[in-house]
Amino acid sequence: MSDANGYVPTPEPVANLAASTAFGAERPGHVGDDDRRGRLLLPGLGTGNLYDAVHRYCTNGDGWSTARKFDYPLPECVAVETNSELVDEFEAGHPDAEIDVHHADFLLDPPEGEFDWVLANPPFVCYQDIDAAKRDQYRERFRIAQGQFDMFVPFFEQSMRLLKPGGTLLFILPLPALLVPAFEPFRKELRDHFIEPIFYLPPETFAEKVETVMVGVEKQPHSRGHHLWLEALRGWESREILSGLGVDDVDDAVDRYYDEHAFTEEMLKWKDDRERRNQDGGRQSGLEAFTGGTSP
Repeated sequence: MSDANGYVPTPEPVANLAASTAFGAERPGHVGDDDRRGRLLLPGLGTGNLYDAVHRYCTNGDGWSTARKFDYPLPECVAVETNSELVDEFEAGHPDAEIDVHHADFLLDPPEGEFDWVLANPPFVCYQDIDAAKRDQYRERFRIAQGQFDMFVPFFEQSMRLLKPGGTLLFILPLPALLVPAFEPFRKELRDHFIEPIFYLPPETFAEKVETVMVGVEKQPHSRGHHLWLEALRGWESREILSGLGVDDVDDAVDRYYDEHAFTEEMLKWKDDRERRNQDGGRQSGLEAFTGGTSP
């Protein structure tokens, strides 16, 4: 599914959805009270599929096909990519791109400044495939890189550090990020902010039909802990994506998508409720210990 560095290209229809979801009707236009364009971070640039989607979204007449198209200035784009071959491929295919590309390890050498948006399909690298020396470095640097963490976990924490208060992050993640016990520290961090959409993506999104989700987060504290709620794409969105992915029988794939979403939604709801109860129980036990066995 991925290369040695965990790079998996984001298919164009899914990249388009990511751009329109990240920006929405508000778009990268004028941020705050001034007239600046805003800053967009693209960690794990790869060959630039997400950058291309942002460019299509923001450029008049650039082939955007969905009804959610808005023509606005391109934000100030900064990208980070550790694979020199992918950097070379991107630069060869984008000689005039308005983007500052850093050839670096995003987790150990991040770009300077803060960003209004972070948009990424983080590397698909499981714990066993992360270099042992780097695993130790990541543990030292990132609070939620606990136990057998996958690469997306420190990617998320680093991105949230670089995101401005009120900024928007959008990641494409494997479904187990929301379900597997090993990733509970990640989910706790996720709940501490305002979660925007979590979309269940069609299993056909990637070649090996790995189940994935698109997670949106707004960087603002959520004191009670946000629920993890799995949304389905709207009918025209699922049809457009499946058609763009080259699925033969789109009608059948759409029906199957909604059946799979319904099953996965129930599974996540059960898991989320149980996990939140356990966390609330831990907080209650701590409160009772502090108050001598009573609670307000």
